[in-house]
Amino acid sequence: MKHAPGRNQPCPCRSGRKYKHCCLRKAGAAAGPAYSRHERTETFDKISRFVMRDEFAEDRRVAQLLFWASRLDFAPEVRRRELESDEFSLAAFLNWLIF
Repeated sequence: MKHAPGRNQPCPCRSGRKYKHCCLRKAGAAAGPAYSRHERTETFDKISRFVMRDEFAEDRRVAQLLFWASRLDFAPEVRRRELESDEFSLAAFLNWLIF
């Protein structure tokens, strides 16, 4: 993996100029806008509410089977239900499902 040079290093384009006066601005412009933590959280919440709608219940059930796969095969039934309804397990499942 190639790393960008430091600001005061010679520019890798071999222009003879310092990176900060040459290609740094171009590299920064290509990065695009960054989203705030609030925007990311708000978007994730909207997507979560969407996938939790009743019309997707069967799809979620199938997705949960894929998510848990064989991890719960040897767990007692009571423990399985606890894990499947646990807040942290649900958060992990939603992250897996959405991403």
